[in-house]
Amino acid sequence: YMGNFKMRYLWLVFGLFLLRSSNCSGCTTNVTISNYPTTIGSPLTTWIVKFHAKWCSHCQQLNSYWEELESKIGESSEIKMGQIDVEEQTELRYQFEVASIPTIVVVKENKYYLFDQALSSDNLLYFSKGEFTSSVANPVKGQKGALGKFLFILELNLNTIISAIDHIGLHHIPKSLKILLVVLIAFIPVILALYLSSVIKPKSEDGKVNKASEEAIKPKKQQLFTS
Repeated sequence: YMGNFKMRYLWLVFGLFLLRSSNCSGCTTNVTISNYPTTIGSPLTTWIVKFHAKWCSHCQQLNSYWEELESKIGESSEIKMGQIDVEEQTELRYQFEVASIPTIVVVKENKYYLFDQALSSDNLLYFSKGEFTSSVANPVKGQKGALGKFLFILELNLNTIISAIDHIGLHHIPKSLKILLVVLIAFIPVILALYLSSVIKPKSEDGKVNKASEEAIKPKKQQLFTS
């Protein structure tokens, strides 16, 4: 009798496991540069993907909506769910040009659509099931070289500074003027250093003007005349 009870118990546990799997609980795939071609890089399936980081508090607030979406999307085989850690998968962050986290996109046929609606599991579901087609289709970029990565990081920092300028009440200024302002501020130390180097005369160890250095910058004709 005890043997039959154990067998029934094991079958019950197995059935619950299958039920849990069919409801897609915890079925989000960790997407990496290695499995990219067989996951979100495949043109046969629609993917909804979140870009996140372990330290990001806003990403943690997204988790409850994401878990609800997992249960709602469980019976849908045409939509898959993925997540990308931007710190571990920097190459994918460059390819999708993710400037802030959390970022949610729908990926289909090597194009991605940015989710920009109010955050809820229903909105995420509707967006992944077809509403994304009303958004702008962005082509997934190829792998960036060193220069491409540098320019991308430069753009991220520039956008961060522009956002800071907006927060202090200067949001009415056109973006082009903000960029010019940032560039001018960045070059002020260089201009100041060049100016000081041309004005300040070289000095010797005793604090007096170094006569040898001063003579060296005089025209050759003047040196010949004095000699």
